[in-house]
Amino acid sequence: MSAGSHTYYARATDDDTARLTPRRFTINVTSPNQPPTVTLTAPTDGATFTTPASLNLAASASDVDGSIGKVEFYQDGGKIGEDTTAPYGLTPAR
Repeated sequence: MSAGSHTYYARATDDDTARLTPRRFTINVTSPNQPPTVTLTAPTDGATFTTPASLNLAASASDVDGSIGKVEFYQDGGKIGEDTTAPYGLTPAR
């Protein structure tokens, strides 16, 4: 069965063609591998720095059905580094 929401019901018909359709029920099937969660914890959103600034990035990450292999850090859409051990952090080059 594929991941997602699935609706089921059963219908009974007697020999005089009378039917009964009971209440439908829905089940949710999840993938066996749920994606991890990650939160950038430092700096705070909207923080202001004066150049030349020394910036330290920090993140927390967890995985409900596995472990974290790495946390990757990005600036303006480009990868600037990664950390493979908690606590996850990076000090980007100036």
